[in-house]
Amino acid sequence: FEYRIVGSTGVCRSPNNILKACQRQGSPLRDNSVYEQTFGFCPNFFETSVLQEPNIVYGKSNIWRCYARWVADDGTVWAAVEYDTNMPKFKYRCLTTRIDQQNRQDIIQWGMTVDADCKNLKNYFTAPIRLILEPAFDPETQLVEMQPTCKLPTNYSGNWFYPSEYQTSVHINSTHIYMRRKKDDYTYEDIYFVCRQQQLSRYLMAVVTRGQCEIDFMCFELIP
Repeated sequence: FEYRIVGSTGVCRSPNNILKACQRQGSPLRDNSVYEQTFGFCPNFFETSVLQEPNIVYGKSNIWRCYARWVADDGTVWAAVEYDTNMPKFKYRCLTTRIDQQNRQDIIQWGMTVDADCKNLKNYFTAPIRLILEPAFDPETQLVEMQPTCKLPTNYSGNWFYPSEYQTSVHINSTHIYMRRKKDDYTYEDIYFVCRQQQLSRYLMAVVTRGQCEIDFMCFELIP
């Protein structure tokens, strides 16, 4: 993700900006409920802590828990989150976004408060901290499965469409099938099918979706 803080200059696009909520064995994280967030450092931002909170420092991951989420009639989304600290002023934060942020990159903008005082949070553009979230692959698990170990039939390569899916495009090369589909009015989904094993006309494909934690496997039968 990228972030902007009131009082600092520009947007921080550090590669160390990480937000993850993957439910796996032994992990405290929960899909869409408990997430880990790390603010990377940018030279044009504050030197030590983020928004004067001593426990949220650059390069340190913090665990956040979502307490509530609701959608107003005008499409504004509100959420309340909490993390472990003995300072009541900073224990809770409020966030806001909208459900109609339609764009081809699936970027979602969230506004966040600096402390538990939420009365002045109106929208993303006036929030004291502004997050720009973009779906990404998990470097610890998903990028490994993105490496192919077999090849698909060459006569399938090219650009295709999938008539049973809404606004879907499909691109096939010798090792991958890439599908981009529109899930609903406002969000897209990027799905990669990666060739992992082959036996005659049957292919075991790893299924990796950008921005999601799960890795699935699916069998294809492709006749050359």
